[in-house]
Amino acid sequence: MNEKKRQRLFVTLIFINFATILIYNTLTPYMSDDLWYDLGVMRPFADIIKDQIEDHMTWSGRDVGHLILKLSFCFPKWIFNIANSIMFVWLTLLMYLSIERTKKYDPYSYGLIVTMMWLSGVAFDQTILWVSGACNYLWPGVIIMGFITVYRNGLNVKSGDTADSRVTSAIKAVMMCILGLLAGWSNENTSGGAILLVSLMIIDKVRGWKKENDEVRLPAWCITGIIGAMAGFILMITAPGNFVRSEVNLSEEGQTGVMALLGRLLKINDYVMDDFGILICIIVILLVYNFVKGSAFDRMKYIGMYLVTAILTVYVLVLTATPMDRALFGAGVLLIICCVQLISDIPKTEELLTAIKYGSVIILALYLALVYLKCGADLVRINRELGARQQYVEEQKKKGEFDLILPQLREEWDNRYTFIYHCNDIDDDPESYGNKIYKVYYGLDNVIGIPYEEWENNYRE
Repeated sequence: MNEKKRQRLFVTLIFINFATILIYNTLTPYMSDDLWYDLGVMRPFADIIKDQIEDHMTWSGRDVGHLILKLSFCFPKWIFNIANSIMFVWLTLLMYLSIERTKKYDPYSYGLIVTMMWLSGVAFDQTILWVSGACNYLWPGVIIMGFITVYRNGLNVKSGDTADSRVTSAIKAVMMCILGLLAGWSNENTSGGAILLVSLMIIDKVRGWKKENDEVRLPAWCITGIIGAMAGFILMITAPGNFVRSEVNLSEEGQTGVMALLGRLLKINDYVMDDFGILICIIVILLVYNFVKGSAFDRMKYIGMYLVTAILTVYVLVLTATPMDRALFGAGVLLIICCVQLISDIPKTEELLTAIKYGSVIILALYLALVYLKCGADLVRINRELGARQQYVEEQKKKGEFDLILPQLREEWDNRYTFIYHCNDIDDDPESYGNKIYKVYYGLDNVIGIPYEEWENNYRE
């Protein structure tokens, strides 16, 4: 396939990726934490900043993601749907730029990244589609991957190949400092992993210069970027709100000391097996293959850096209260990059492996198409039922009824692309999290949820 045809196919895959994620974003309703906000209500920016300062002092130092979240609720959902879809596409493109390729516009590598993100992306329903989750994981993930990609590609350019003026150099240094600040201030373990990964890249580059007896002179942007990232990371982890939240989370753990650490480790191991099992198997097999083939160190060094960073990003979580599995999102992105790089490196001279290489992505794509259609239909059903429930509530409120028994969503529509079933829908406990949310959202005095069939037989008018 010549370059022009590859370019057309590459662009086509980008548009398909955008269209498919946009459909799912559109089919994902506001849920859980989203419903506490004044949805679609424009607010003065000064008020948003004031609220964020309060969050910084009382709940979390993850200010970049939370500020994006507050801003997203000031606009209609359809605007967020488009913006969030663009961010997902941009994340996959940044992952693609992190793959070393032998040819320009490689549709195979990009298609494999997209497929793996859809099928193996950590907590896809929470980190990509859920508004509150996307603003805390997807959007910061784009910032962090942008930061890493700039370093990876920028450090590969020899200093003699560019002759920036002082003004241009200063502009790059300032912009990189800002990007680093945002990347460091985005997500606790993923931001820390980014700083580690970039530091390893810098060390490797300096080591290469010394080995070749070249002058060791890092560009200004390289220095200001890492300084900005460290400053942002420090601002995030020293936020007073972190200590408040940590005390709340730790108080909910049943054990302390060594037993608490062991419990967290076992829980994280469960997450690793559930979310990364297939990726780990592929990576191990291909690492052994490269070892047997005697692959050069320079060819494997980036894979090693990404693997080490991913492992540390995961297991540093043992030092905090037991996290949700979505905390592994950043590590998942790094592991997918490793996996795609190893698969892409399989030489065409290996006929059997090449057949497996291209055949597997076709099988994955067909499987994804079937999963996408089935889960998409379930998302349509969920939205339809939420709409019917909302209409029923409004009808009852007009009759003066503010203490209602409502139908729960039907369990058969639960799938990996919706977060609404995970303690976020109504149930039979008046004090449950879902009931408290919907009581406020619907404007009711009390709400109880029962199975749909029971409600239909006994309460439907």
